[in-house]
Amino acid sequence: MRVRERTPLSVEEVRAEAPKPLRFAALRPGAVYRGRVVTYALGEDGERYAVLDTGRHWTAVPTERADLAVRSNVVARAQRVEREGERRQLLAWQLDDEERQRARGHDRER
Repeated sequence: MRVRERTPLSVEEVRAEAPKPLRFAALRPGAVYRGRVVTYALGEDGERYAVLDTGRHWTAVPTERADLAVRSNVVARAQRVEREGERRQLLAWQLDDEERQRARGHDRER
């Protein structure tokens, strides 16, 4: 799999080169995906995705983040969030580097 440093691959380029089927993460309450970051991709609409190797598939998770290193283990969770000044709740993806999460938890224990 090619990885571009500056411009991510398109979703179609990732799909064409992927050794596993590419799926899009389902944004539903409680959805969780764990996997290793393979690459980033751009959708036709310009939306940015982190592509995770989640076992049988590669899973494209929408994200604005670009700081997750390729090959890092990530957990992506669909969470309810409130926008500032609004009462309604929205579902949004939260992506966390599992290694950094463990390190933060270890620091709290001290």
